Amino acid sequence: SWIPETFKRIQDAVSMHRANVMIMTCLAILAVDFRAFPRKYAKTEFYGTSLMDAGVGSIILCSSFVEGLKVMGSSRYRAKEKQNR
Repeated sequence: SWIPETFKRIQDAVSMHRANVMIMTCLAILAVDFRAFPRKYAKTEFYGTSLMDAGVGSIILCSSFVEGLKVMGSSRYRAKEKQNR
């Protein structure tokens, strides 16, 4: 395989982080409807940040990492890298 070992480790780490963030954010979105869940962890209504806001931001960040990894893994990108050498 052309993929170096470090690239594979980065891909695995991003996938694991993405899955954990998605699960935690989904649980927070579901749990906010119950009284036992503290309102301070729900999405902010006027200003500031909360746990749920950080989760949504992290999902967006992870999506950009995954898109970058996908582009780096494409055959077009590899051909372009070979031309630049």
